[in-house]
Amino acid sequence: MLRQRLVTVVLVLLVALGVGVGAGSAQEELVDVTQVGFLVIDLAPLFIGIQNGYFADEGLEMEFVEIDSGQLGVGAVVTGLADFVDLGVEDVVLLQQEGQDVILVYSMVDNLTMDMVVRTEVLEEAGVSRESPLEERYAALEGLTFGITRPGAPTELYPRWFLTQAGLNPDTDATFVAVGSGAALLAALETGQIDAYMLSAPTPYAAQNAGFGQILIQNSAGDVPQFSDFAFESITVRREFAEANPEVIEGYARAMDRANQFLIENTEEALQIIQENYFPDTDMETLRISLEATIPAINPDGDLSEQALINQLQVLIDLGLLEAMPDTSEGILWTNEYNPDTIDETALMAEATEAP
Repeated sequence: MLRQRLVTVVLVLLVALGVGVGAGSAQEELVDVTQVGFLVIDLAPLFIGIQNGYFADEGLEMEFVEIDSGQLGVGAVVTGLADFVDLGVEDVVLLQQEGQDVILVYSMVDNLTMDMVVRTEVLEEAGVSRESPLEERYAALEGLTFGITRPGAPTELYPRWFLTQAGLNPDTDATFVAVGSGAALLAALETGQIDAYMLSAPTPYAAQNAGFGQILIQNSAGDVPQFSDFAFESITVRREFAEANPEVIEGYARAMDRANQFLIENTEEALQIIQENYFPDTDMETLRISLEATIPAINPDGDLSEQALINQLQVLIDLGLLEAMPDTSEGILWTNEYNPDTIDETALMAEATEAP
């Protein structure tokens, strides 16, 4: 019933936005494809790929549609209203259990990029900061009101995991309030309606730059060891769609590889493109900090790793959302079959590390 309601919401959302169903309709000899997702800095490669014409070079007319919950993305991909969506492996596991044949085909980042931001006054009262030992930061989450996008979304899942690391019960030792989009979460934090939330850049950095919030746990910088080598955000498609349109998936992967390379080698130019086209209301300094924090997590060649999937699935098992580790061998939950090798990842990331 829950999944049916989500699908209904997605239908209303995407039809209202004028999104076509599936790929394959030609417009000026390009194949129309759609990706849905949050408006977050993690999707910078997608945005660069669109604006720099990398998808068009692969014969794809890519449209991005913003949503305010990962669950809406789940509904969009299973109904065919979107061709690509960035999901975690847990969504793929649950969808396959429900008979939906979807598969991960491209890894965008290789560690968790959602950062925990907490109201400044709450942290001052607790006497903790990002410099405090991790165990103290976990414990400081007790009794807080967390803003989330929607129940069951990663914005709720990972704060719950943090609470369990302090020996706390997420059901009784914290409150979770559905707020909506990143902009709504930021506004709720500023007005004191919530004490904390967890989301990818840029809004946590916007709160910190404005002074009313502080990042307590910066996963994008590797604060939590369990979230390194972590398949947090990967691109999911319907298996039927991939098998029928392998050239589309391969073209998508090549375009994303080019965008990753551009981001790493031309960060300042990328910032200008992203701000102008996607974040006009976000100041450049916040975007710069956000992108610089995200770049180390970028997976330049998009290759999926079985170990990274296992690490994310273990978190779900820790939370009791999965009873046992599913089969993680290639071809079931994930595949690199449609991802051509186009980048020397080692050399590119070494260059990024050496850059000032």
